Amino acid sequence: MNENAEYIQLAASGGYIICGSTDGMGVGGDDGYLVKTDNAGAVQWYKTFGGSSPDDFHRVENTSDGGYIVTGTSQSNALIISNQWLVKTDMNGDSTWAYTFGGDNHDHAYSGCQTSDGGYILCGYSASFGFNYEDALVIKVDSNGLLYNHLIYTTVTALVSPVNGSCGSPNSIVTITVRNFGDTAISSFPDTVIISGAVNQTLGQTFTGTIFPPNFANHTFTTTLNTTTGGVFNFHCFTSTNNDVFPSMN
Repeated sequence: MNENAEYIQLAASGGYIICGSTDGMGVGGDDGYLVKTDNAGAVQWYKTFGGSSPDDFHRVENTSDGGYIVTGTSQSNALIISNQWLVKTDMNGDSTWAYTFGGDNHDHAYSGCQTSDGGYILCGYSASFGFNYEDALVIKVDSNGLLYNHLIYTTVTALVSPVNGSCGSPNSIVTITVRNFGDTAISSFPDTVIISGAVNQTLGQTFTGTIFPPNFANHTFTTTLNTTTGGVFNFHCFTSTNNDVFPSMN
């Protein structure tokens, strides 16, 4: 039986509060583990959280009501793989609410604390959202753990046409591929293509369909491009400028 302690904090009520994981005290596999001791280190109570898949806590902090906010990673309560995990407990370590955040890939939370407005903020990394395999992910929730401002992130992943080396045409069709990397469906958003080089022209058009995460769709512009002059054409393709990621207009 393995118990791992990942963080220890002075408890506001006295003594210490410790979080980590256990593979023998909970439901099965690894479970989130919360232990309260007195000033001498004697255990006053312990609680386990999670399900039959791997779950673990990374950090615990005191909250203004005398309870605790615990952050970690849960696979038992995730969409597909592992998600960021936020658990609120009372002063006895009993859960008052718990939520997971993330997408269809690995998402881990390593720190969280109460904010001045009574809500909570947690941070970690995400492989579900972002430009590369792992990107920083910061989430702000209200006092009940609810997330209202969902992640909006659509980006152009490919220029479908015209392609390099294609023959010139007075009416070349421009098509791009747009993917939704956010956590909510996106509808009716603007797409823009700025062409420079042999021709200077800007195409702007609203994508009128709906893309659900993590799906993608092709967007063909009604305005065509005259490529009969030949030469080098540079394409800067971007979608909604309200993306909640850096840089904007990606």
